[in-house]
Amino acid sequence: MTILCSFSDLGMQKILPDTSFLAQWRDKIEAVVITHGHEDHIGALPWVVPALDPSTPIYAGGFAMQLIKRRLQEFNLWDGSRMHTLQVRAPFQCGPFEAEPLRVTHSIPDCCGLVLKSEHGTIVHTGDWKIDENPVDGDGFDREYFYELGKENVTLFMSDSTNVLSPGRTTSESDVEQNLVRRVMGHHGKGRVITTQFASNLHRLASVKKAADAAGRKVCFIGMSLNTYLEAAYREGRAPINPKDLVPQSAIDDMDPNELLIVTTGSQGEPRAALNLASRDASHMLKLRNSDLLLYSAKIIPGNDTKVVQMMNRIAEMGPEIAMSRDEGLHTSGHAYKDELEEILRAVKPQHFLPVHGEYSFLCAHAQLGRESGILNTSVIRNGQMLGVYDRRNKNTVSIGSAAMLGEAKLVNFYNDGNKGTGTAAEMSLQQRQHISTEGVVVAAVDVIRDPAVISAVAALSSGKGDSASNTSALQEAARRKLKAKIRITTRAMWTDGGKLLEVLHASAEAALAKLPGDAALSAVERVVGDSLRRAAKQFNNKRPEVIIIGHEADPRMGAAAGAMSKRRSSRTERNAQGKDGDIKSQGSRRSPPRNKNASSQQNIPPRGRRPPGKSGPPPLERLSPDMIDQRKKSNPRDAPSSGNDVEYP
Repeated sequence: MTILCSFSDLGMQKILPDTSFLAQWRDKIEAVVITHGHEDHIGALPWVVPALDPSTPIYAGGFAMQLIKRRLQEFNLWDGSRMHTLQVRAPFQCGPFEAEPLRVTHSIPDCCGLVLKSEHGTIVHTGDWKIDENPVDGDGFDREYFYELGKENVTLFMSDSTNVLSPGRTTSESDVEQNLVRRVMGHHGKGRVITTQFASNLHRLASVKKAADAAGRKVCFIGMSLNTYLEAAYREGRAPINPKDLVPQSAIDDMDPNELLIVTTGSQGEPRAALNLASRDASHMLKLRNSDLLLYSAKIIPGNDTKVVQMMNRIAEMGPEIAMSRDEGLHTSGHAYKDELEEILRAVKPQHFLPVHGEYSFLCAHAQLGRESGILNTSVIRNGQMLGVYDRRNKNTVSIGSAAMLGEAKLVNFYNDGNKGTGTAAEMSLQQRQHISTEGVVVAAVDVIRDPAVISAVAALSSGKGDSASNTSALQEAARRKLKAKIRITTRAMWTDGGKLLEVLHASAEAALAKLPGDAALSAVERVVGDSLRRAAKQFNNKRPEVIIIGHEADPRMGAAAGAMSKRRSSRTERNAQGKDGDIKSQGSRRSPPRNKNASSQQNIPPRGRRPPGKSGPPPLERLSPDMIDQRKKSNPRDAPSSGNDVEYP
């Protein structure tokens, strides 16, 4: 299942599941069954299909299969030989299971639940569902079958938990249709009508078409996804509108506004959607007018609240009338409310209940509803956890132990940027993206300009001409000359206080360069300048920006000469250090003559603290008096820091 990303996952359009578990168990997977065509149920197939065995069949309803075909063809993964269109109440075999789809109603056509029967028990999965008592397409909820299942002692029941916290029952799509007709008819002679909705909700499109026909208006689609779903429905014979009857986008400006109804995407404030672009006056196809009526026929998905409200504020400022309150009755959910959930729980009466499809808190609330409905065995699991249940054929069987956790797969989320980029959070640099978005970026180009004397000194010393001591002195003098550089600094996504930040950063970089010797390596230049810029930014506005330093030698010959000079100085330092070590070792050998290997190991070594008889030595140490100890403490700044502030120790 794919989940649309929040904006905190910057630049990511999809969060993808870890399919390694499927690949590991590919020989155990009998089939894949798709219950309906919503994006969160079919969007991950381009990543799931490669993880499956090539012979694993995929089942879906006719409308969903049209959408799957389009999606897999985009990734060159379509294989018609393994695709099978299922029919409700038509059983088919999946390994040891007899699978039978059953009709449920939802906010997209051709939805089904699934019944799996085997010698070990019966499993029922509802898919996404609600009970629509009067669906606009005539495909009603198969309530009768659910009550029949209640007589078959279902072992495990899994049900949609999305709206478990919403009391009561959902309204029918037919009620929304009546409200749309009323609103569109009420705007007769006043201008255009614009509706926005979820593109996949073809039931809503049927209601919009009925309202347009009643008001004598023609329909125009603005938004690619609307055409995608309509074309799939048309191929399957489920289209509420003939695509040929749609008004071309290029013709809307020439039509009488009182004869036009525009359906557009962007109900969730998506950045590139048609309605959001129109709210910014950035759409070439849709220009909003004061006389327009906007019907918001959707629900604001949690997390999109701010984007949608801001979009609606911009639209209101442009003049159109907006209808979007709950009292308008322009939308109904596709997921069952609490009373519907309870009805089906009591109808099926399963031995075990596993809530699915919802936030973890929703799953827990649904499990509680199951217990209140008389189900003794309920479980709530997280992604990756594996639950095992067995059939309790005898009602007197002790319930403890009839369901157990079998293990847990360690899963990792994968992210997709809407194109070819797919990887883990680390591979897609999400933490770095987040850091840059909040802290900003500083980029500095440092063109290092070295003193020409560097080349002269190195050349003279290398050629061996002239006095060696003079050449060495000239080399040391050239190294002591400070670096110069041309520094160019730019920032992104940072407060600069009218350019003051750039001045501070330039001053900090120049001060850091002034402390480097003339033969400093380019890597040292980049490191020192980067550290100074980070400190300066932190002090200026308490930010920790991503700092990028690009060091460059203004004259590559000088850079090579500086490298040779630095290498020569390092070699000389190493030789001096080795010489000192040699002197110390030789002095130590003079003080400590070599041991006689033939000497007895039992030498006359005096006890510690004593001098052998007849041997002279320093007088024994005496304990200092308390007054002398206090006097030395006062005179020693290490023991009394307050009295030694002017003393500097290495």
